[in-house]
Amino acid sequence: MLRGVDHKNNNNEYLMRHLSDCFIAAVRLCTGSGPVKQWLTDAWLMHLDEIEPDELPTHLRTEFSSLRQAMYRYRPMPNETGPKASIRKMSASQATRYTALIVRMLGEILRVKYAI
Repeated sequence: MLRGVDHKNNNNEYLMRHLSDCFIAAVRLCTGSGPVKQWLTDAWLMHLDEIEPDELPTHLRTEFSSLRQAMYRYRPMPNETGPKASIRKMSASQATRYTALIVRMLGEILRVKYAI
């Protein structure tokens, strides 16, 4: 959960700035060189894992919840996180679809951010 944001005071501008920063950083990781599964793992663990669905615009919450569920689908082996285990078990095409979802969600977050 985002700390220090008073949702009751409708601090949407700050929240959208935080969310856009997280998603931009995640997308940057997803466009580097290397395997798509590593991109997705790094993007999720470094920038998206701490986001709660209720912090997102209403129309993105279901998609983000589905993404979170996919990241924690499988039980990790010792010394492994849930997302690493889940992404390891994904096919490359599944990982690519989830990466594309992150990019689409960034577009929507930026649209909302600039509409505020």
